[in-house]
This record gives sequence, structure tokens and C-alpha cells, in this order.
Amino acid sequence: MLKWIYCLPVFAILACSEQEFNVSMAPPNDVIDATLNGRVCDTRSHQWVEGALVYAHLFDDAGVVYDTLLATSDSEGRYQLELAGGRTYTVYVQVGNDIIEQFEVTVEQGGDIVLDEPDCYGPRNARIALVTGDWDDLGTIFPEVGVNDWTVINGQSGSLELLDFLTDPEALVEFDAVFLDGGLQEMGVFYGGAADANVIAVQDTLRSYARSGGILFASDWSYDVVEQLWPDRIEFLGDDNTPDAAQKGEPGLIPADILDAEMAEVAGAVQVEVQYDLPVWPVIESVSSDVNMHMMGHAKYRLGFDVHTLEDSPLLASFEEGDGQVVFSTYRIAVNDDPTLRAALRVLLDDIL
Repeated sequence: MLKWIYCLPVFAILACSEQEFNVSMAPPNDVIDATLNGRVCDTRSHQWVEGALVYAHLFDDAGVVYDTLLATSDSEGRYQLELAGGRTYTVYVQVGNDIIEQFEVTVEQGGDIVLDEPDCYGPRNARIALVTGDWDDLGTIFPEVGVNDWTVINGQSGSLELLDFLTDPEALVEFDAVFLDGGLQEMGVFYGGAADANVIAVQDTLRSYARSGGILFASDWSYDVVEQLWPDRIEFLGDDNTPDAAQKGEPGLIPADILDAEMAEVAGAVQVEVQYDLPVWPVIESVSSDVNMHMMGHAKYRLGFDVHTLEDSPLLASFEEGDGQVVFSTYRIAVNDDPTLRAALRVLLDDIL
């Protein structure tokens, strides 16, 4: 973990030394022809830092500072510091009044340096399976929440891999968590009639997996998985036995209240806008008393020509199943990969992984 060093506020020339710098009357004629690219992480809160100051001083032959080159990190914690090549610099990374990092780097003339990204979230040793679907891609945010290794299962229409995987208890227990993209194959796997042996086998295997400590994370159009296996925990709009009956939500932005106190603290907000970009999405009417609502908002949905509003509709929820957990997000995770929602999601993953 980085050591935090305290210093006084800095403005024009940034430094945390007691040395008094004098401006040289004849600074060298520098050519800014190189870049240093990096990323800033607050290792205490495990978040990428926006607005961090990254800077390096230029010294003349007498050792006097005559200029300071400065960059500011963006919303993803990324920065690009432009430098004069052919020098060795001491680079400072400052957040508020604190220098959180200090290092030396030698930059060639006309050269670009890309620093290794810091391990902002710490290692996750969980074994993850990602079932792919047509309408989400949970894998895009895995590296941002500390998941660096996972196994992909083809869950899209026409693939037999999904059915083989979900009916094999020995294959499932190899993973601590199974993430289900929206838009995966459902007919013949989760639907197919009460007498469909494959559907019955999938349901029995997944329930057993969760009760034994496994984690299921489903998003958006994969809601049928949760509805078919645990119909009494989350009450979706429409008939539980009709495929896609809950997919009546209107597209657009929904201001979502973050109900989890830790989520709100880490995310730095109590409300965030959630994007629903597909023509329809699954609306939740209510949840049972043992289900945790992490986010809720006013959901607009269409029945025929009429648009209705369901106030305080759960948008992100989870519940325990035996020793395991089931998590469902009504929104597409990949589309909503912004820093606030990602920070909130990381808190949830910290609790279950």
C-alpha cells in the first residue's frame, strides 16, 4: 500500500519540500516531446481518482526550479503528463493536500511511457464463470472490479454448451460464481414445459449450486432465470409462466436511489442515473421481505398504448439462498459502466465474492 505524505496546499509551483525555489532568469529552451501515461488509485477506498494532480519539476543547471509540468487525472483516474524528453524526473501524484505517490522515471526524447496500472481493487481469488448472452457483457467490467480471470461459457442461441454446463453439478462447483449475461438462450434451458427433463435438471442443479454456497449474478433480459427458479422472492411484472412477460419497461434514464449506505459512501452519491437503452427491460413489482434492495427508482412501463409508472421499483436486488447468493440487475451492466455505478457494484461484489 502506498504511504500517504502530508504537505501544504500547492498552486503555481507544486512541491512538498522546505526548499525555497527561485525562478531562473534564463531557463533552458525545452521541447515538450514525450508523454508519461498512468492511472491513479486511492488504495484506501479502492477507487480510481478523478482530479489528482500529477506533476514534475524542471530544474536548471544550478538546481533551481524554473517550471512545473502538470496533468490532472480524468474520471477513470487516467492521466497523460507531457514532458521534455531526455531527462530523469521525480514525479509526484497528489490528491488534495496529500502526496500519495512519488517515483523517478527517465524519459527519452520523443518517447512515450505507459506505466503499469496499479492493482486498485486488490486480488480476487474467486473462480468465475461468465455465461455469454446477446444483450450484455459483464466481462467488460470485470477488470475494473478486481476480477482478472474467468471462464467463458457460450450461452447464446444454438449453443449446446450452456445446457451441458448447467446440468453438470461437478462443472458448476468448480466455480464460486456464475454470471449470466442478458439475452442468453432460455427456451429448452429455463423454459420448455413442466415435463421438460432438461429444464427440470437445470433448475434442480442451479438451486443446489446456490444452496451449497454458489453465487448467481443475472442481468437484464436473463431475469427469467431468477423468476423461474425463485418466483416467490422477486415478483416481476406479468405472468411468471410466460417468457419475457416482465419486459415492458420503457427505455430512457431513471434516477435511481442507492439504498445501501456503504454503496452510497463508496460511490460518493445517494442517487445515480441508470440507462435503459433497449426497447424493453424487465420491471420488478415487489420483493419478499428477505430480499435486499440496493437501488430503486420510478419505473415506466407500457401495456398496449398506455404508459404506467411503478414507483419505488427495485432496480438492483439480492437475496440469500442457503449458503449462496442470488443477485439481479434490471439494467445492463456494460452500458452503465460509469465510475459511480461501478463503485457501488464493487461493494456488492466485495460482500459476496
